[in-house]
Amino acid sequence: MRKHTLTIVCSTLLLALASIAGPAQAEPTTSQSDTPQKNGAGKMPSKAVDINTATEKQLSSLPGIGPQMAKRIIEARPFKSIQELKRVKGIGDKKFERLKSHVVCEAKASQ
Repeated sequence: MRKHTLTIVCSTLLLALASIAGPAQAEPTTSQSDTPQKNGAGKMPSKAVDINTATEKQLSSLPGIGPQMAKRIIEARPFKSIQELKRVKGIGDKKFERLKSHVVCEAKASQ
């Protein structure tokens, strides 16, 4: 009889504590499209990168751009618009869509 009473008391206490704490809230889930894209290093540029003047390191901070692609972008300069990034080997429509909100084309690169 004592074990049964102890079980009831413990269960009641647990339920009381649970009601005081409130319902557990699950972490909100985000789909991949809701999450900002990161490059391989997991870093995002803090401001828009000028594709005509950016360093290799700055370009590598862009989503989907590694050191080799950054070198190709530098070699393809100067650009008149960000759409001209598509002429760089390896940058197609999908990659351009991920990049366009992170880049600007303001300055003309000196050759």
